[in-house]
Amino acid sequence: MDSRQASSPPSVVAYQDEPTSAETPPSDVPTSGITFHTWDQRHGLVPPERYMALGSLNLSDTKKVKHVYESWTDFDLDESSQNDHPPKHPLLELVEILIRARWARATIRTYRKPCYRNTVRVYILPDDVGRQYLTRHDKKNRKALIALLRGIDRSAKSWSGLADEQQKAEKYLPRARDDDSLFYIFNTLKSPSPNSAKITDKYANRTANDILQKGKIPGLRTGLYPYQSRSIATMIQREVQPVRRLDPRLETFTSPVNQIFYYDPQIGLLLSEKREYDEPRGGILAETMGFGKTLICLSVILATKGHWPQVPPEYSVGLDAVRPSTASLLQTCAATTGKLRIPWAPVFDKLSADGDSYENCIRALVENVGSYVVPSLEPRRNVRTKIAHKGERISLCSATLVIVPPNLVAQWRDEINAHLEESAVSVLVLDSLNAPIPSAAELARYDIILITKARFEREISTGEIALSVRQDSKCCTAQINEGCNCVSDDVHVSPTVPQSPLEKLHFLRIIVDEGHNFVSSGSDGNAIRVLQRLRVERRWIISGTPAQGLLGLEVATAAHETSNDSFSTERERRHRILKERRTEFAFKQEYKDLERLGHIAVKFLQMKPFSNLRTGEDPAAWSQYVMPSKSGERKANSLRHTLESLVVRHRNEDIEADLQLPPLHNRIVQLVPSYHDKICINLFLLVLIVNAVTSERADQDYMFHPKNRRQLDQLINNLRQSGFFWTGFTARDISEPLRVGREYLVKNTGPTAARGDLALLEEALNVGKEALDSGSWRMFSEIHEIGLYVAGFPDDARDTWALHPMEQSEVMLIGATQLRLAQQYVNTHLYASDPAAGLPAAGIVAMEAARRNASASGAETSDTIVVNTKTSPIQGGMALHSSTKETTKGFDKQVTSRIRATPKTPEKSNLQPPIEPVPSGPNGLKSVLKSSVPTPISFPISSPLLKTQLRGTASAKLSYLLDRIASLHTMEKILVFYEGDYIAFYISQALDVINVPHLMYARHINTIRRNAYITTFNTSSHFRVMLMELHQAAHGLHVASASRVFFVNPVWQPNIEAQAIKRAHRIGQTRPVYVETLVLKDTLENKMMERRKAMTTHEHQQAQKSLIDDSTMSDIIKNAHFLKISQYERDHTLGQVAMLNIPQQVFLQRERIFDTDDPDAGLIFPEFDDANSSARVKPRQRSAFATKADDEASNSVVMDPMKKRKVGRHFESSGGILMSATKKNRCMSNKITRFGTDETR
Repeated sequence: MDSRQASSPPSVVAYQDEPTSAETPPSDVPTSGITFHTWDQRHGLVPPERYMALGSLNLSDTKKVKHVYESWTDFDLDESSQNDHPPKHPLLELVEILIRARWARATIRTYRKPCYRNTVRVYILPDDVGRQYLTRHDKKNRKALIALLRGIDRSAKSWSGLADEQQKAEKYLPRARDDDSLFYIFNTLKSPSPNSAKITDKYANRTANDILQKGKIPGLRTGLYPYQSRSIATMIQREVQPVRRLDPRLETFTSPVNQIFYYDPQIGLLLSEKREYDEPRGGILAETMGFGKTLICLSVILATKGHWPQVPPEYSVGLDAVRPSTASLLQTCAATTGKLRIPWAPVFDKLSADGDSYENCIRALVENVGSYVVPSLEPRRNVRTKIAHKGERISLCSATLVIVPPNLVAQWRDEINAHLEESAVSVLVLDSLNAPIPSAAELARYDIILITKARFEREISTGEIALSVRQDSKCCTAQINEGCNCVSDDVHVSPTVPQSPLEKLHFLRIIVDEGHNFVSSGSDGNAIRVLQRLRVERRWIISGTPAQGLLGLEVATAAHETSNDSFSTERERRHRILKERRTEFAFKQEYKDLERLGHIAVKFLQMKPFSNLRTGEDPAAWSQYVMPSKSGERKANSLRHTLESLVVRHRNEDIEADLQLPPLHNRIVQLVPSYHDKICINLFLLVLIVNAVTSERADQDYMFHPKNRRQLDQLINNLRQSGFFWTGFTARDISEPLRVGREYLVKNTGPTAARGDLALLEEALNVGKEALDSGSWRMFSEIHEIGLYVAGFPDDARDTWALHPMEQSEVMLIGATQLRLAQQYVNTHLYASDPAAGLPAAGIVAMEAARRNASASGAETSDTIVVNTKTSPIQGGMALHSSTKETTKGFDKQVTSRIRATPKTPEKSNLQPPIEPVPSGPNGLKSVLKSSVPTPISFPISSPLLKTQLRGTASAKLSYLLDRIASLHTMEKILVFYEGDYIAFYISQALDVINVPHLMYARHINTIRRNAYITTFNTSSHFRVMLMELHQAAHGLHVASASRVFFVNPVWQPNIEAQAIKRAHRIGQTRPVYVETLVLKDTLENKMMERRKAMTTHEHQQAQKSLIDDSTMSDIIKNAHFLKISQYERDHTLGQVAMLNIPQQVFLQRERIFDTDDPDAGLIFPEFDDANSSARVKPRQRSAFATKADDEASNSVVMDPMKKRKVGRHFESSGGILMSATKKNRCMSNKITRFGTDETR
């Protein structure tokens, strides 16, 4: 042993390389390790130099102890246990635990300056060192290591003995973390910065270089913006050259002597060597909504056309085929080309375009496409049955699987038409649910296989047949999605398992558009289970909002009202929002968002190490390392690191350097409510107030009781919609609460009664009485019509068509349906000497039919009305009572769900009188009046029809909307977003009256028709207005042809509103976009918008499902007051009219360019020439995979498309997409057949 002070115990070991002077601070230990004079075998077999310097502990009160260490001396546990050392440091016990377990070593030395103290240096044994000598599974030791790293001083100054008592310890954990929100991290991820020099694959390298330097791709007719080129090159780089990144569980630290080690703070794992994983070959393309994600994907597909996936390493042995005889030079070259995965298709495409033919070469290359064999697991064999299992041969395939929602198939087709040159790619469309998928050989001929998610999920059935037999035969306990190859001893199962043709190919790539919904949040859904059976090299999710809370800044600001302050620019506004939301705390929403991201990363992208849980190799749980803790602590560093390896997305400022969208103007339009608007809103408040007062706001009788939540939500939703118009209340519905209210007033007139409540109840009774006294309101509620005010209607027909007689008034009140029928009657008599002759009699028939239909509708719903006069505080189905389930049912059916103006199936509407019925399509949701601009009037000059004008409506919002649409629709295209079917029904009727062709995009119609509406709206010059249900516009739709956007009612969730706005404000938009939200002044709508502006993001997320989830808004509703109605409005008809600024002519002769008997007239459908043909997209020239024989066989099924487009019979040819249809197939049958399956529109 080395010499040391006489007072030192003989068992302590000193270091050779340390100075002996106590006054001179020692130098740092060399990074190569520590050299001991002697080695005590009792400490184990791990050499001391393998221990890493970790940190130091400073012990005070050295003067009170017996021993002083003048040089670095081994820390002796026996001596420590005899209390010869200074008083225990809080971490010293942890050090002793680790030394006893041989996980750590320590040395000690005494310093006299600047004060007496002992310094203990701690060395730790990394987990990847000495595992053959030590077990590292002891939980107590692991906890000690975690606690030690949280408290030990890592500073070089303390390690060298220069620290003073005032110096704070520099600790490893908790290290400084950015407490950034998920929203902030998502919007501040680094923009793509591809480096083609790092791509070793020469073909991909050449492609990426061309894209970055030239911004062009052969076959792409659309020019690329620089940011799009960067995204494309980044996607290609990630696909072929995935970066090796540090295991996201590890954090990098530097020891006091500059040694680098890697530490997992969750489980206390400490490593000396870096552990890395490859990033996924793919990721999430999350460019913001409307900035060309589909174009980017098509460009990636086109740029890598003919590229092949790699053979998995585990199957790469023995690929060289043994030929029975010497092959020809052609076969040898073709085989070598297939083995080396050379992308030959683009070469021959270019040669074919130049007029050269190489059919033999192409045939040889197709025959020698690369493949490999997946060996089958040997099953247990029955002694009596011998089963020979051969491996399964998988062929490499250069095709890209594109999985899309059904409503986006047409949009992808249109994007291919718009951006790719003819014959640039060959496309196969698979959207029929029942038709079989073509063979693997047929699939391999295409570059793009476009398949709907529903059709993709159907492939789960092909692998379930054998599974049921296995389960019945009590075979192994393998999970369903892991497969099973065993055979029961007593039941013979054929090894031939039905397979999908998709399983026989190893695809180059899969792209899932709007993929945030592809992966289910719970157990594996059918889509993922099918995907697990497929072999795909590159995987991409396409979504601008991968999770509900992950919105780009430009989307988050879209719903904000545009400021009039010229100094407040859009960029400043985004910067302010980003700063405000940097540290926002929205635990529940972030937890849900990260959970969904985890499903995408693990189940779809198979991101390591988190997907290792499925294989059992080095498992890592996403919930442990990425999700926030239960206490709400974020793991921001790990999260940012993980998202950067998954997401391809540009920051706003980087996109704006390349592209400036036209400005977006968003404003709120404050409208004065009309007389009937006030009545509609007041009646809902009457229900709430009578219920609150008579129930005394207690127990289940109170509408705001938690058990009544579902019915209350529906009532509040209807209250919001009543800001447009409402006819759901009947006179009986109002009379019953009035009776209950009067009885309550009689019983509660004593001094103990709440004076404020009684006064409020009296006001409610007056409101109800006013509604019942209003003849116009009673007619609206009776026949469920919205009222239109017309001036100059023929005098002899006025009384027969009017809803309510109005003597001495220049305007008459007529229902929208009745006015439409009057127009149609006149149109059918245009060539008569007097087109108005017979109009009075037609009015009698129309009104009788309206009342008859209303009576029939009332009889159908009468059984749902429950009247409980003894217990129900509000009867007529409006109240809830704890003792009767029937009352709740009646409330739900009667008050919250009655929309008689909108039939359940529009083609069976009871509201259409049986005279000159208005033509309606199969779904009743397309404008029935498709006329061009008016032609010269042919009425006689003396005809009163020339003077008939629409002067106003009963709804302030409808009048404003008609004025705006009438003045704008000839110059701009218009989107009108609505919530509530009856609102769309009323708007559609009014637009028909003023002769504005329009389309309605609603959830009721099927996918084919919805696709046709989008295509027609974007391309046709005749349909310039589209009514769109708000929640149908959330994702994916491209409607950049519209530059005017109206929200009929204010939207509670800003994110939903923003996503709807981005349908129009996106790349391809050439006009400024003007957004107007219609709000009634001094109503709950107005207060709702004020509250929405004041809410934090966390409050929005808490109340995203319902207004009343926000306590402030709930209190506003509970304390709402009635709208005052002036005496002028009561006494004068014109006071009840929401006047149009520009009156509209009612009766005009119009030239019809469409057949109104054809519900599809003017619509553009993607149709096919043969009812029995496949929905295939045939290339204009020979596919790189196709031979002459293949072309002949294909032409026998699929005909070449026509080369022209025609309104009404959509003939179009672009990119080889077949969309022509004969008149017979298109109009007569109203059916479209794909893969042998009829799908009625």
